[in-house]
Amino acid sequence: MWFARHILLLSILFLFTPSVTVAATSRAPALLTDPVAPVLCETDTEALLTWRTYRSEHPTLVLLSNNPFLEPIPAAVVEDARHLVLTGTAEQVRNRSVYPSSNPLLLPGMGLSAALESGLFSQVVWILPLAEETPLPELAAFKKQLREHHVLNEKELASLKRSGDHIAGQVRNTPLRVFASHALPELSGPLIVHFDLSYFSARYRNEVKTPIYPMVGTELQNLRDKHWPVRQVTISQSNLLGNVPLGIRFLGPNLVSLLKKPEMLDKPLPKTWRMRAQALYLENFFKKEEMLELFQKMDKLVPDDPATKYSLYQVLRRFKNGTAALGHLAEAVRLDPIYALEYFSLAETAMKKKRPDAALEMLSLAQAAQPDSPWPSLSQLDILWQIGHDQPMSVILDRLDKLPWSEVYYPDIRKHLDNYRRKLNEKSE
Repeated sequence: MWFARHILLLSILFLFTPSVTVAATSRAPALLTDPVAPVLCETDTEALLTWRTYRSEHPTLVLLSNNPFLEPIPAAVVEDARHLVLTGTAEQVRNRSVYPSSNPLLLPGMGLSAALESGLFSQVVWILPLAEETPLPELAAFKKQLREHHVLNEKELASLKRSGDHIAGQVRNTPLRVFASHALPELSGPLIVHFDLSYFSARYRNEVKTPIYPMVGTELQNLRDKHWPVRQVTISQSNLLGNVPLGIRFLGPNLVSLLKKPEMLDKPLPKTWRMRAQALYLENFFKKEEMLELFQKMDKLVPDDPATKYSLYQVLRRFKNGTAALGHLAEAVRLDPIYALEYFSLAETAMKKKRPDAALEMLSLAQAAQPDSPWPSLSQLDILWQIGHDQPMSVILDRLDKLPWSEVYYPDIRKHLDNYRRKLNEKSE
């Protein structure tokens, strides 16, 4: 278990940054007081495109996240990864570090590791999303989790010390401090502030215990009170990592709006935000009819909002109206292909119900939405072998054989594909 809720396999904890000492420019906007045009990213690794533009200023990174994005980079690709971060085109960075591919240089979750290896930041301040009554973890427990996840080496772990209201240390020769979200530090610039949606999803339970917009509003107001001078703000949605559910993806665009117009924090919620909050509240009381009505009204008000389409899909599933639900999911995917991640979940559900045909269909839809990803096809291979459909397997194998596969990240894939090819040949003899 992480320090808050909702953390996944690729999540790894950590960060530490000493006090920010670089002089702030007098005209730097104050976070959530002055308008800032943030950069919305899919993953921490996509944020590297923005972070690297400020390298010459030696900024401090303020990371508001339940995931430190410090998964170690394999030694064999560190130099290539550094070159990608510092000189790669935006297309190259996205193709080799953001979206699923057969030959990545970085994986989502390695973003801060890559930034530190590339010398992008002078220090790191990690803000852990903790409830008001929850203190920072004890130092021994904190070190234990970092060690178990192989985030820090023994020298770095030994550098971690409790210092008043925070934990301080060194990671990859970079100072780091770790604070609780209810004990925010005083900071001077230049600062790059990065929000990950796990910062909010880690604390969100439901609309009864932790209403989403009041929780977000309180967090942002607390940040506003610190008057941090910022050079830029980035936001990662992190659905590809799996530690942020698709159902909370709507918060990404909402945060963009609040950062662009911080005066919204002192005004009533926009109409569609109020409607979403009401629908989420009704979910706790199984009021699916009222939820459906609210989302249908939202859909008329914002017909091109993929989050609303996804919410309609979720509600219609409760009515067991599969055809209509999948129609709304398809609309969400058309507007925002990341929602195609839901097809993997549906394929898994279909297999549990012993419906391989439905699972294959869902994976085909996922493949259509993610044409460069090899993973839907790999999953289809396994299902096709189970049900004895040899001919489609040959077609898929031909495609996957042509892909460049990373020997570092996927050293056994070629063997896996060759094994299937051998089995098919044996059956045909």
